[in-house]
Amino acid sequence: MELLKATTPPALEVLVPHRNAPLTVEGRRRLCERVDRGRPIAHVAAEATISPQCLSSWYARWCVEGETGLHERSSRPQHSPNRTPVQVKDRIEQRGNVAVISRLPRRSRAAGVR
Repeated sequence: MELLKATTPPALEVLVPHRNAPLTVEGRRRLCERVDRGRPIAHVAAEATISPQCLSSWYARWCVEGETGLHERSSRPQHSPNRTPVQVKDRIEQRGNVAVISRLPRRSRAAGVR
């Protein structure tokens, strides 16, 4: 019986507010509307028991993007400039880690190959 390598499409990242999340999109919108009506960010943030910096960033996104700016965002970086090139990863997988790691500079060996 021939074993087939299963290929699955990359999973879409679904962002669900965790149970300790300070507010939902609706709650964030209400806070931003309070600031729109002239209340100081520090006062509104204190009432919601969140940091003024947090409310300030939500409010800035609210002003630029509207309600879509208040949705959860991934903290995952959009790019990784120091990422190991795909060709190097393929060589490592083909030859085995030991042969390639022994030829890496000491600094790379200490950090590990990724």
